[in-house]
Amino acid sequence: MVLLAITLVGILSYLNMGVELYPDISNPSVFVSVSFPGASPRDVENLVTKPIERALSTINGVSSIASTSSEGASSVMVYFAVGYNIAQGIADVRESLNTVQRRLPSGANVPVLFRFDPNTMPFMTAALNLSENIPPVELRKMIEQVVQPRLSQVPGVAAVTVSGYPVQEIGVELAASRLKALHVTPAQVVSALKAQNIIMPSGSISNSDKDIAVRTSAAFQNLDEIGKIVVAQYGTKAIRLNEVATIAARLTKTSTLVRVNGQSSMMVQLQLQSGGNVVRAASLVRDKLKSLSRDFPELKFTILQDNSTFIEHSDRDVTLTLILGALLTTVIVFVFIRNVRNTIITVAGLPAIVLGTLAVISLMGFTRNIISLMALSLSIGLLIDDAIVVRENIFRHMESGESPREAAEKGTGEIAFAVLAITLTIVAIFIPVGFTRGEVGMLFKEFGLTVALAVLLSLLEAFTFAPLLTAYFAKQLKAAPRETSGESRRGFLSR
Repeated sequence: MVLLAITLVGILSYLNMGVELYPDISNPSVFVSVSFPGASPRDVENLVTKPIERALSTINGVSSIASTSSEGASSVMVYFAVGYNIAQGIADVRESLNTVQRRLPSGANVPVLFRFDPNTMPFMTAALNLSENIPPVELRKMIEQVVQPRLSQVPGVAAVTVSGYPVQEIGVELAASRLKALHVTPAQVVSALKAQNIIMPSGSISNSDKDIAVRTSAAFQNLDEIGKIVVAQYGTKAIRLNEVATIAARLTKTSTLVRVNGQSSMMVQLQLQSGGNVVRAASLVRDKLKSLSRDFPELKFTILQDNSTFIEHSDRDVTLTLILGALLTTVIVFVFIRNVRNTIITVAGLPAIVLGTLAVISLMGFTRNIISLMALSLSIGLLIDDAIVVRENIFRHMESGESPREAAEKGTGEIAFAVLAITLTIVAIFIPVGFTRGEVGMLFKEFGLTVALAVLLSLLEAFTFAPLLTAYFAKQLKAAPRETSGESRRGFLSR
């Protein structure tokens, strides 16, 4: 029952654990960005970048710092040593930035900090073809209220970014001649727009049983309301905005242009949740895109990039190798044992060992990747060594005339320490691999620990499941005939 529970947990772990091509071996790094509008690259370097670099270089665990100073912006990338606690690194960087912020020029904005994680790169990119029959306002509503929410609800998707779609804005173009003639400054126009387009809380109204929040809503509803606002007043004469400016709806200027097959399109990028199953998430996203196109015929999606395809093929190939290894192991055991029943008893615990190993590495935060599956594939022959040794000693007792149950009990106890020594020798070889430092250690950590865990589970199976099957399903063997010579009889009696 214990092995059955382990098998069930292993099946659930296999279905739900994350799928990657390789384990995460990226260096922990933090990105710091500071905007300094109007400053030249040299001024940004001297006044912003260098002070930040000097402050961050004193942090413990920093391996290198790279920076870029461009017009009006400074970017600093802080790389920590492999295996360093990134949470502690972010806290140290934030504390150093709080100290150096007081020495930055007054025109520089507050530094923005975030962790740089290559795993957050989009795992799928799709093109959404534009429809000329949809107005920009309706198109934006459809994207923000339909496309993004539905794709964000897909299990495994962390964020959905849509770029390249036109956004409508209200343009107020001031006429210099009218401003001069009516003695109105642009600052007055800006102040009037800010003051008369607000939504703000205004307290609450309370009685004995309820409180009602009150807010002041003075947001513009249409172009006529914008044109009628008063921007200046001289005596009894009020000057309205439409007298000094032209007000019209227009599309914002965009620096992103997306074309697919010569047609204007929008780009939809999807990010994977940390530790998510990219293969399953990509499959669900493809189904959701088909559902959106079916519900909204004006939306046509074309998948441009899908990282899950290659990962899925690699995962399938390595899993097939694992299955073929188990089958070949079964064939080899049958060739030497030459008995179907005994072969089945010997290899019956193999699925429980493999699935149990997947359950444990899933609890440890490992993903299903080439390294972890390769470890299981290479160790598939080791996983039944203990069972073969135990059952060989059990059959030695059965050949002496003992029942399968008695033979299983005595044979397992006699050989226990020898099997334990064999298993711990293998574990002692692979456990240190899991604690190797550096990028190589991060890559082979899952390999060493997976092999060690699989071998330990095979030891558990050899001491429990293999004797159990032998005791209840093995056939009673006939006792081997004794020697009839006088010398043999005297030897038997003397013993």
